[in-house]
This record gives sequence, C-alpha cells and structure tokens, in this order.
Amino acid sequence: MKRTWHFHLLLFCLLSQAHLGWAQQFTSAWDSLLTQQFPATGPGAAVLVAQAGHVLYRRAFGQADLERHVALTPEYRFRLGSLTKQFTACAILKLAEEGKLSVHDELTRYLPDYPTQGHSLTIEQVLTHTAGIPDYTHQPTFTPQFQRQDLTPRQLVTLIEAQPLDFVPGTQFRYSNSGYVLLGYLVEVVSGKSYERYLQDTFFTPLGMTHTGYDHPEQVIPERAAGYQPGPAGYENAAALSMSLPYAAGSLLSNGDDLLRWYEALRQGQVVRAASLAQAQTPYRLTNGDYTAYGYGWELGTLQGRPVVKHVGRINGFLTYVLYLPQQQLFVSLLTNCNPA
Repeated sequence: MKRTWHFHLLLFCLLSQAHLGWAQQFTSAWDSLLTQQFPATGPGAAVLVAQAGHVLYRRAFGQADLERHVALTPEYRFRLGSLTKQFTACAILKLAEEGKLSVHDELTRYLPDYPTQGHSLTIEQVLTHTAGIPDYTHQPTFTPQFQRQDLTPRQLVTLIEAQPLDFVPGTQFRYSNSGYVLLGYLVEVVSGKSYERYLQDTFFTPLGMTHTGYDHPEQVIPERAAGYQPGPAGYENAAALSMSLPYAAGSLLSNGDDLLRWYEALRQGQVVRAASLAQAQTPYRLTNGDYTAYGYGWELGTLQGRPVVKHVGRINGFLTYVLYLPQQQLFVSLLTNCNPA
C-alpha cells in the first residue's frame, strides 16, 4: 500500500541517521509526509517514535470521527487487530512461568476435544502458526451476516474444532487467527479468568496501560477512534463486526503511549522474564530444518541489517503497525482508523 511504502522509506531514513540523534529535519519530514497522506478532512493516523523510552516524535493527523468532525489526537484508542496476538502470547508465557502449563504440552491436555487427527500438536506450534489449524476468517461461513453475531469463546472453539487440520503440525507455516482464539480460550481454562480479565489484571492495570483493553462497541469508551473504509463515494463507516469474533486474535484497543509502555515493560522484564521474551522472539524451526520468520505473536526479521520484531494489525476500519529494534531500543507505532488506509 502506498502509505505503508512511504512510511517504510521514511523509517529507513530515520534508522540510517539514528546514531546521530533525532534532528529537526526528521520531525519536519514526518510532518510533511503524514500531513499529505492523512489530510485534515479524512481518517487519520497517530505516530509515535521513541528510543529507550524517550519520545522523539508524537503526532496525530486527520480525524477521529468524520461525522462529528473531531480531530484525532495521540491519546485516541484504535482497534489493534493482530497486534493483539503478542499480548495473548505473553499471557501464555506468564502462565508457563507460573508452572501452570508448558508451551511444549500437547494442546489436547487442556482442550481434549480438539481433533488432532492422531498427530502431536503442541501449544508452541499454535503460537508459531505451524499447527495446521485452518483460519476461521477464511472460511465461506465468515460472511458479513456471520460477522455481526456474538459468540462465546466456547462457541468459537467449537466452530474451529469442526475443521480438519490443513497439514501435519510442525511441517509448514500458515498464519491462523483460529490458533490464537484457541490460545485465548486456553488462558481462560488454565487461569480460571476470562481472557479480558486475565490481561487486565496481569498486564494492563499493573503497567498503567489505562487506554488499553478489550473493545466493546456497545460501551461508551472515551477517546475511541471511529473506523472507516474507502467506498465509491468517499469514506464509509467500517463494516460491522462483533468484537467477540476476533477475541484473542484481534480484539484489543490501545494507543501509541500505552504500546510504548508495553514495549518498555517487555524490555525491563516487567511482563515476562528475559528468557521467555527471547524464546518468543526466536524463529520457529520446522520439521524439515527450515526456520520461519515468526515467533510467539511477533513477526521477526531485519531492517538495514538490524534485528527487528514487528507486527501488522488489520481489522474492520483500522490498520496498525508496530516495529521495535531491540539493539537500538527503537520503537515505532503507526495507528490508522481506515482499512485499507
């Protein structure tokens, strides 16, 4: 997408000069580009850049609500989409640290009805999208009408259990939202709390992430951006989606400030131990010896030769992106309230 391509170009410029410190020309360049890409009359974007917890750039562009002509500010909350997965993965790791499960356990130890077709299927394979679990969002039944339905986590799991595996676990990588739905339900089974309550009690409240939580469209939530999509006559309200469906694969709301708090807490060992985080940010090895470019809830790679962890979130009305360079302690978030942006 054009905006994402421009954003990456600007990011490359930033990284190539990062060792010189943040200069005024970077602020001017980002302001100019983002003002062009997110004009004041359309859906907007919030951008935050920080290094070692120190904020270098924090701006918002465009509108949070087109109908009411409300300008977007950095405080606004966005649906995160698949950025949710890293929180789910850390919940699993936290339970592992407490001795309540192991990522090497068979999934059927906790979800005995899951049809593994006689294959070994571990929690780690679900975390790394190598379990062969079909993605329920790609099924013919995932229609606009279906997307309006409210389902319980157990009903979602039953829906997923009805589909046979796509391949033998551990032999391939194939991204699956269904796998992270199962992980969210696993958090509930093992912890005795709802997925939402577990994340709130374990992470969000202790870390002071006051603008992060499960999105409930029926609730009045201050500073929540409205979501949009392009239409034939301009922007339209995003297609309706029951937030019970993304669940542990994509249901959270947050903003750049709280995401920075999250990454700083990860860096400082306040979320999970350093060894657990390293495990989560290590490529998974398939049975043929090849490595994937995914860990537990994070995409893994390099940028200008530097290790990077990142993820994209796509959900009705929102496109989000977070990138973190561990060696440079450099954090970048781009949150938009239009998908496609």
